[in-house]
Amino acid sequence: MLRSGNYVLVAPGNGSVPGMITDSLGRKLRVLADTIVINVSTQTYEQRAFVAITPAGGTEQPASRFVVSTRAYSLPASLTLVLPSTLYGGSIVVHAGSADLELQMPDRTIWRYNYR
Repeated sequence: MLRSGNYVLVAPGNGSVPGMITDSLGRKLRVLADTIVINVSTQTYEQRAFVAITPAGGTEQPASRFVVSTRAYSLPASLTLVLPSTLYGGSIVVHAGSADLELQMPDRTIWRYNYR
């Protein structure tokens, strides 16, 4: 059962942190830290990340903090919730439990977050 609190990135794709992903603009994101903060009572979340971005055809920029402000999530099915906006684009949580979340990223990899 999903609970309120911090879910921290522990396993991006099949690897370890930092995670690498390319966004819809062709930028490479090197994700050094990512936390999704869930509030079950208000059905909202916030995302806090520390990311280095490499623009398409450019060089990596220094890592910066990013925040996706508080937004509502939806629960269309048991153990599935939809985050309409994330650092990575809209994502679907394919498993939501009291101990972890697994996000299916736009490139179809699964990123795992542990409750802390």
